[in-house]
Amino acid sequence: MRNRVAAKTRSTSAWSLKAGLWDSLRSGLLKNNSSTETVEPPPAPLEVEEPLPVEIVLLERTLPDGSTEQILFSSAGDVDVYDLQALCNKVGWPRRPLSKIAASLRNSYLVATLYSIIRSSETGTCLIV
Repeated sequence: MRNRVAAKTRSTSAWSLKAGLWDSLRSGLLKNNSSTETVEPPPAPLEVEEPLPVEIVLLERTLPDGSTEQILFSSAGDVDVYDLQALCNKVGWPRRPLSKIAASLRNSYLVATLYSIIRSSETGTCLIV
């Protein structure tokens, strides 16, 4: 008997919560239902984005022989079509005419490169891979 009363009280309170939610939504809709619309002015012009840096060092580490290796990302600079064709050959991609490769690089929105530089600490020489 006691459980039935508790269950009935819970269901009554749940119905009142549901009714209260719908009443508040309905009153909010009726209150804001006006025939005039408010037009907001356009937002201030966006700030001009600064161009990406020419090179970003993604990783720098010291190798066991004392030399340092850097992995760099670059979004600027020219890409040599001959080097790109050689890379495509190494990974097994089909050959394309160099003129088409040059045209696609020229017409691309963004051309990015990723490369590694190993600097010898003793001789000061660089190896770009």
